[in-house]
Amino acid sequence: MAVIRLRGAILLALVFFIAVPGALFAAAQPAASVTPAAQAAAIEAEAAPANAGAVHIEQALVTLPAIRVYLHPDQAPGAGQIVGDIRAELGRQALTVEGLTAFDAEREGMLYIFLVDVSGSLRTAQTAAIKAALKSFSRELTPADRLALIAFGENTDILLYGGESQAAVDEAVDALHNRDQNTLFYNGIWQALDLAGQERGYPERRAAIVISDGVDDTPGGFYTKEETVKRLAAGGLPFYGLGLQRRDGRGNLLNKDELDAFGEIIRVSQGAAGQVFDAGGDSDNLSLKLAELRDYTRAARVLALRAKSNFAAGGTETLRLSLGAAPLLTLSVPVEPANSLPDRAAPYVTGVGRLPAPAIGVRVSFSEALMAGGATGGGELAGDILPYVAVTDAEGR
Repeated sequence: MAVIRLRGAILLALVFFIAVPGALFAAAQPAASVTPAAQAAAIEAEAAPANAGAVHIEQALVTLPAIRVYLHPDQAPGAGQIVGDIRAELGRQALTVEGLTAFDAEREGMLYIFLVDVSGSLRTAQTAAIKAALKSFSRELTPADRLALIAFGENTDILLYGGESQAAVDEAVDALHNRDQNTLFYNGIWQALDLAGQERGYPERRAAIVISDGVDDTPGGFYTKEETVKRLAAGGLPFYGLGLQRRDGRGNLLNKDELDAFGEIIRVSQGAAGQVFDAGGDSDNLSLKLAELRDYTRAARVLALRAKSNFAAGGTETLRLSLGAAPLLTLSVPVEPANSLPDRAAPYVTGVGRLPAPAIGVRVSFSEALMAGGATGGGELAGDILPYVAVTDAEGR
């Protein structure tokens, strides 16, 4: 198995807060990325001593035989180093590590799908802050980025699909109003997942950002909490959340339960991307939080892996990453035949032999995994002895 050496270094970075139930943890923003040489690279991380060197997966994109994994250094405060070897498996299959690079936002781009709460529970000032933050965010995107916008309240409406002009973005954002009496939060999540699965010339890397003051489990939606959690857990699209607080005149938090429920759903999202960033009560810092979140996604490292073949059985597989002494990273990823790269080269026979006695038959080994009658998907066929064995590609050659 191919190996990449990791060398850690301490980072000094901007601080923001990640809100989790019962506590607020300061989080360090990753500093400038490092471009490694082929087959050798460095991941720099600032990590808590109790979990020194931890790295987490934001997203994994599987297009067999290629796999791209987006990694972030650990965000806990403290200092530590990671030095070790990267080893990767998909299911039971060992993967080859091809390289580790910095994410190139200018060249690769990213689809940001915004889900914005338009229920009447938000204050008018909060909705105004959301509009200003979205406009500012849209103006800082690279030409390769795309911004989609979904409003959820009594209904879910796709206002932007991504790729529209700046004038169209501003017009759609200005149309947001906090008037709806209900919050069909789960419908919005499903709408974002469906949109992310479409091919509209989108960048390969995609993420959803939800801005809301919490979940109220409004009846009448198409999807339940249980159905939504199940689909989120299947992976495919990382979600980030920006939680907006409501407080009374004495400063008491009025929507703690709704924000806790919001955070619970977001954290089901793929990998460690299920994070809720506290956007504050007056939302004055919402633009800053979005800018930090944008910079955070751009600071990712991209780990390129390769499987032995493009064979995909369908369903989900467990991706396992071992980073030296760091804890084992695992992630459930969809592995669908429709997402496999087509194989244009015909397989060839690498070996023929009789089956062990008392079986009567022949085993034929091929240069790659096969999908055919009697095939195992692992590059071998076994069966009764035949007068001859013929192998052809899709064109009959």
